[in-house]
Amino acid sequence: KIKKYYYDNQKEFWEEGKFKVKHILIMSGKNTPPDEKRKRYKLVNKILSEIKNGKKFDAAAKEYSEDVSASSGGEIGYVEKGKMVPGFEEAVLALKEGEISGVVETEFGFHLIKVDEIRPGRTLPLIEVKDKIKNTLSIKKQKLAFEDWMEDLRKSAFIEILLFDKARKNIKPDMKGKNNQKRNKNVTSNNKVVPLNKNM
Repeated sequence: KIKKYYYDNQKEFWEEGKFKVKHILIMSGKNTPPDEKRKRYKLVNKILSEIKNGKKFDAAAKEYSEDVSASSGGEIGYVEKGKMVPGFEEAVLALKEGEISGVVETEFGFHLIKVDEIRPGRTLPLIEVKDKIKNTLSIKKQKLAFEDWMEDLRKSAFIEILLFDKARKNIKPDMKGKNNQKRNKNVTSNNKVVPLNKNM
């Protein structure tokens, strides 16, 4: 069952390519004054020049980057296509392993990007997804059992309603009237009428 599910659902086990990325960010946004933006653009170009002249990317990130990743040398980790901001993603996809980008502008500011590793997309092997498939099949089995149980309940409820309707239809109208008359007689006989004493 596990093997059959695996081979019948290959798309489910496709893993997109991943890129191990570092970056240096000099922040600049919509509200940054033009003069300040020019200064920041000059700064990021200066950093790029230093890297080209032999400065380590990690060291430059620790010294200049304004991102939280600065303390780890600009390390972002593995990123996937479709999960990066526009501009940044295009730059990452265009780089080869070990390459550093030119200045890239995004909504966050100016970046220098380095791709340390590229992992191509792949179909995950059965051994890596075996437990996941077991869990999926178990959940499906429980769901089917629950649906069967609910169907049985619906059927039994339908039968009970039919029986109840049949029994109600078999009661004759005059029998209902007689039963009501009997109840009324019993009430009258049990409740004695006490005459009023005129002398009181």
